[in-house]
Parts: sequence; C-alpha cells; structure tokens
Amino acid sequence: MKRLCAITLFIISCSTQKQTLEPVFNIPKILTMNIQQVKNELGNPVSEFTPNKEQIKLDPLLKASLEFNKDFTSIVIDYNSNGEISGVFISDKKEGRTAKEMMVLGSVSDSSTEYSIKIVNWINPTYAKSLKAAKISGIEVELK
Repeated sequence: MKRLCAITLFIISCSTQKQTLEPVFNIPKILTMNIQQVKNELGNPVSEFTPNKEQIKLDPLLKASLEFNKDFTSIVIDYNSNGEISGVFISDKKEGRTAKEMMVLGSVSDSSTEYSIKIVNWINPTYAKSLKAAKISGIEVELK
C-alpha cells in the first residue's frame, strides 16, 4: 500500500509541475545569416518560394521565402535575390499559445535594439479559436 501511495504522489507531482518552454529557433542568429547558411544549419525546408520574372515585374519588392517546421512551431524566412535575410515570421499551432510564449520559442525579446517585432493578430479570432489555434497568428521579426 505504501508503494502505491508513493507512485500516486509521484505521478500527481509530475503532472502538476509546469513545464519550462524552451527555444525552438534562434531567430536573432538567423537574422545575421545568409540563406545558404540557414539551409546548412536547419536542413531542408518544408516549402520554398522563389518569385519568377513575371512576378518580380508585377511586384519588384517581392521576396523569396523558405519555411521550416519543428514540432508545432514554424518559421518563414524572407530573403532577397542576394540571399540576404530581410525578416522571419514565427507561428505555432499549439492551442492557446501566447505572444510571450512565441517569443520564447523564437529566442526573441520585445526590448531588443537589434531587431523589431510585430505581433500579428488573427483576422478572425473567433474562427481561429474554433480551430483550437494559438492566441495570435504569429510574430514578424525584422532587423532594425
């Protein structure tokens, strides 16, 4: 009986401990790299977009992008034709994920002097909630 109580107490204490959120991507480091260095560090992207000549003619500011995923977290990295990174968008699919939690996942701070962040809210928060999505759409991070 003592052993059963000890096991039960262990399970209860483990399940009530708050898990520490760890960074998934190091966005400040990514912002200092070129796109080839990012590919070398993160591996193959899950999706890639490179604008063609017609698209560039219509929008000369259109950027290429790569997307990487780890567990629930995704980043989309925008870069120019020289491979210089212009920004990173981080999002997470975990239900109820907050902006502060996403900042931890991306290793970013809202007080940085190196980069700026912009929290992107859902266009339709009610619909996002019905999908059991994060509380925000994501966070844009750009060098200052």
